[in-house]
Amino acid sequence: MATRNPPNFEQIKKAIEMLGGLTLFARKINVSYQTALDWKHGRRTPTPLNCMRIEKATERKIKAEDILPDYRWDELR
Repeated sequence: MATRNPPNFEQIKKAIEMLGGLTLFARKINVSYQTALDWKHGRRTPTPLNCMRIEKATERKIKAEDILPDYRWDELR
């Protein structure tokens, strides 16, 4: 199945800034610095679970649906 809406990496960049930079972002989401860097530059896509971690860390200012708009969130929540 083709993705109609690609991951929104701008929302990840916004979350990184909101959480105090890449190192703090990675710690709060519980991923490696390299993984966070790959997300920031669009080289990898975060998993739905990691999108939910971002949502929680940003106190829902960035929602998981904002990052992965085509994911079936109703099946996960």
